[in-house]
Amino acid sequence: MNQFQQYKFIIKMANYYISGVVFETENNSREISHLSLHTCSSEIAVSKGVLIPKADVIKMIKEQHLVKTMRWDYENAVWEEGAKIIIDTQNGEEKLKCLKNATVIDCLEHLIDLNTLKY
Repeated sequence: MNQFQQYKFIIKMANYYISGVVFETENNSREISHLSLHTCSSEIAVSKGVLIPKADVIKMIKEQHLVKTMRWDYENAVWEEGAKIIIDTQNGEEKLKCLKNATVIDCLEHLIDLNTLKY
């Protein structure tokens, strides 16, 4: 089997997808440090996630790549596209967040916490 799994999207709209996050606690603040990034083939198959630093995702977004969250739909056995991820600059620090109209289930804060999986 190649790097792409047999799992499909209902609709593919983004260049890259995020399915999970790694959080670090710094100064009593829970921040994203790494994300599980997936690419898609032309047949909209989803690649295995690769853990990459937050800075790399920020760079992708600045290069005009569309990055969205995704979550697994257990009932239909497909990945569902989630919210668009954007850069939010607060006090000179760049952070990743989802658009405000995203639902609770597809925001970055509610994706799989990879810390619990001992990545």
